[in-house]
Amino acid sequence: EFVAVGDWYMGLDYPKERERGYESNEDLYHPGYFEMPIKKGETIMEVFGKNEESLETSLLQLKNAVTYQENPLKERKLIYETIN
Repeated sequence: EFVAVGDWYMGLDYPKERERGYESNEDLYHPGYFEMPIKKGETIMEVFGKNEESLETSLLQLKNAVTYQENPLKERKLIYETIN
């Protein structure tokens, strides 16, 4: 469930950005947050995309990351075989 907040944080200062020579002050809008029940040991992943194509790409990258975490040696071998 999305909880709408709609808060503005005005005049945020980023000292590190100023040190780097970048613009260091901005206003930040916080539209809200997602809230959902989760049980102990349960994993929830949210994937967002700006359009359907970017969402499909994000889902594929997530699937590849999960596969890698589940079996890192197998994934490394597949990557090595693909590159060579």
